[in-house]
Amino acid sequence: MGGELVGWKHALPLLPYGNLFRESRKQFHRAIGTRAALKAYHPIRKQEYHKFLKCVYENPEEFAIHIRR
Repeated sequence: MGGELVGWKHALPLLPYGNLFRESRKQFHRAIGTRAALKAYHPIRKQEYHKFLKCVYENPEEFAIHIRR
């Protein structure tokens, strides 16, 4: 019910067990479930870390806003 209230009823952790859950879990595993897949995202993560640190450095008083991004 909570997932429906916030519009997340199709989010993987909130899906009831069944065909949709199993298919979603398979797709999720293909995307980031292996070390090779995670390596593909490393440059993006590094870039986002740098953006985050720059934002915190420039506006430390807005840390809560930066961390939510």
